[in-house]
Amino acid sequence: DFVADPHLSVAEAQSRVQLLTSRQTAVLLKAIQGIPNKAIAREMQIAEGTVKAHLSVAFRTLGVRNRTEAVFAAARLGLKPLPFGQS
Repeated sequence: DFVADPHLSVAEAQSRVQLLTSRQTAVLLKAIQGIPNKAIAREMQIAEGTVKAHLSVAFRTLGVRNRTEAVFAAARLGLKPLPFGQS
């Protein structure tokens, strides 16, 4: 888990997060805001399976296993959730 790795700087972790596509990032930001997958899919006009796929890649990139860990990792990296209704 690179986020938990004390030898990896926040800057290095942030550069890895920048490898995410804009859609993966948008889905991640909505997820850490607590928006359910179904609502994210509806709002972004994508399939719920696509939301899950984007989150899987984002979680792997952050080195986390779930939304709760993603919230903490995102806070550490300075990622801010998007306002609801914004893609």
